[in-house]
Amino acid sequence: MDERTFTVGLDGSVTGDDGAGGMLAASLRYCARLAAAVGERPLAQPLGALRQIRTTSTTSLTADVLWDIGGECRLRARVATSSVARTPSPPLASDSTGVEALAAAMGRLDRVPQARWSALIRQDLSVLAAAGEVDAADLPHVGVRAVGVLGGLDERYHRGCVWLGFEGGTLVIASLGRHVLCVCLANVDEVSVVALIEEVRATLAPYDLADLQLPQPEPEPEPEPQPEDEPEDADEDDWEPDPMPMVGARFRGAVASPPRGKRRETGAWFR
Repeated sequence: MDERTFTVGLDGSVTGDDGAGGMLAASLRYCARLAAAVGERPLAQPLGALRQIRTTSTTSLTADVLWDIGGECRLRARVATSSVARTPSPPLASDSTGVEALAAAMGRLDRVPQARWSALIRQDLSVLAAAGEVDAADLPHVGVRAVGVLGGLDERYHRGCVWLGFEGGTLVIASLGRHVLCVCLANVDEVSVVALIEEVRATLAPYDLADLQLPQPEPEPEPEPQPEDEPEDADEDDWEPDPMPMVGARFRGAVASPPRGKRRETGAWFR
């Protein structure tokens, strides 16, 4: 197994050999910033600060991430090349439609004991399917960063999947053609999870996920409008005469008196 190490400083300076003239170090720094934004999303259970980026492939990559107060990161990375080839996995469902294959794949992911949630997100960031406790409104934000991480690293490093280790859990992202699969785990059992992701890939490989349409639930029928209650006719027996007008000394001033006419002015001067 061939192995090399390098570090990336807060200012982006590289110590050691990343094997790509500094391009891998710059890509790792970019991916770390993208992935850190996922930990800031509320989700069902916030993931917290990013601590590690790791890949599963014949050329694997492991980078420990340290953050300073200003939000800049330092990386200690290791690249290892192995000659062990990836063995193909059988599909979870055969002789099935695309919808049935997708249901089998998502159901299998939902039954993983350490999985919190999983989601299959298309290239246009629309959510094709999701399982577990997660707010659907957060998934496009996770998807755009997951696609960015996969695009930021050379394909040889993530032919299997990418593991983003946070303080509060691990987010596994894997490419399914032009789309991305995200699985959030509380605990990591790498061997079983990698095998499961390969099974999901084999199950969905024959189908075009961009055009796959899931059946929409039938809308609930609207309640029929209730007839309005007609006003009841007043009963003649309930009629009461108007009260007597308020007159007399006791009610003087209660009713305005008509205005008086102009008083005739008399006197010597007006004769």
